[in-house]
Amino acid sequence: ELTRALSGGLASEADKLATLNATSIRIPKITATLTLPGPEGQAPRKSVFTYSDIDLENVSNGVAQSFTVGGTAGTEEVGSETSPQTAQFKTGKFSLEDVDIGASLGVFGFGPDRSGTTVKPLYKNFSLAGGTFSAPDVACSFGAITIATASARPLKVNFSDLMRLLGSPDLQSKHPSPETITKLAVFYADLFSALQSSPLTYDGFNCTGTDTDKQAFSFKTGPLKIGGFGNDRYPAVTLSNFAFSGASGTLGFDSVTMKGMDLSGPIKLIESAAKPLTEEWFTAHARDLIPAFEG
Repeated sequence: ELTRALSGGLASEADKLATLNATSIRIPKITATLTLPGPEGQAPRKSVFTYSDIDLENVSNGVAQSFTVGGTAGTEEVGSETSPQTAQFKTGKFSLEDVDIGASLGVFGFGPDRSGTTVKPLYKNFSLAGGTFSAPDVACSFGAITIATASARPLKVNFSDLMRLLGSPDLQSKHPSPETITKLAVFYADLFSALQSSPLTYDGFNCTGTDTDKQAFSFKTGPLKIGGFGNDRYPAVTLSNFAFSGASGTLGFDSVTMKGMDLSGPIKLIESAAKPLTEEWFTAHARDLIPAFEG
């Protein structure tokens, strides 16, 4: 079931995975392909993901005591039809503990929990060892990421509908319809209400590349810290030891913090508004949609 689910058959296997029982599950490799429509007038774009050395231990009624993936690798088509390009990424090992497969699937509209309204723990002690990303004009490495806990309830817009929305020709057009903009606004408003997490720590990244004039540039950061999500709030974000160097000059700072914000006002406004949300509606409520920033 797990192999079929991660290879593209998630919807058909979700109910079985939510109640899975196994002492140990080990899968050497799984490859999944995702194809989405390209920008207006362009061919579809394909992404390929490969997961290696998958290991679930002590799975009882859909909850795995441990879940590890030895590494991931992927490619994504970027650029344009006249100038096709490919981006690549790799990550090191990532692991989680006490993974509730049913609750995690339910968040995205799969399995028996897909219509629930209760916030449930999804996992604890997430860690990612870091990785690399490269495209024709840039190459980056990024450090480890850790999150102690995460919980959520099912989203009102399920994953399948969201993927269709993100890949729709209407959204790729220069002037998406009010109906499409409304669906996106409702999704993001619901996301911040549904998600709860402990703070995230990220060891930073380092990138080098060339700009549109073929001039070399580089930028790097130290640790990034994001506070916990929950209660209709976007947490504070602190970035340290940023440095940029390029043809235009250099820029650096020791630390900068974007204060957290209370999104409850804008969320309630979007939820209660008559649909679809038109351009006139956004203009009339522009000030009401500004969140309340801390301090």
